[in-house]
Amino acid sequence: MISVQPTHVTPRFKAARWNGMLCAFVAAAALSACAHVATSATTEEIVHDRAQTRWNAQVAGDWEKAYSLFAPSYRAVVSSDAHRARLGAAAKLTEAEVTNVVCEAEVCTVRVRLGFAPVLKSRALPVESTHFEERWVLEEGHWWLFQGL
Repeated sequence: MISVQPTHVTPRFKAARWNGMLCAFVAAAALSACAHVATSATTEEIVHDRAQTRWNAQVAGDWEKAYSLFAPSYRAVVSSDAHRARLGAAAKLTEAEVTNVVCEAEVCTVRVRLGFAPVLKSRALPVESTHFEERWVLEEGHWWLFQGL
């Protein structure tokens, strides 16, 4: 078998090879950027997920999990037991849904719809619902529920 190796590489061949490598690099960079954009969540999505996680824990009665999503500055001053003592027992939380998140630089306003059943020993009352807003803040690089003292 006879193999023919070019002894002289023409400028056109070099340019074509360079263009091919450049196109491959640009395509790889573009695909990498698309993959990054597709997997990185927006601030609103991050806060939505954290807020929903907190409310799911609250509904399930997982007080420590719910408490862990309060801002570190709040947890440094108010213990888990002291925080739980602040919660009333006049209603049983039955469901919670984060319905809207609007963020600015370091503060997000989260709108939540809560379902609750009033607790009366004398009779059962139907489940009610209400909406309210809570504030989430960026602290130590993460989003946390803000709670005033």
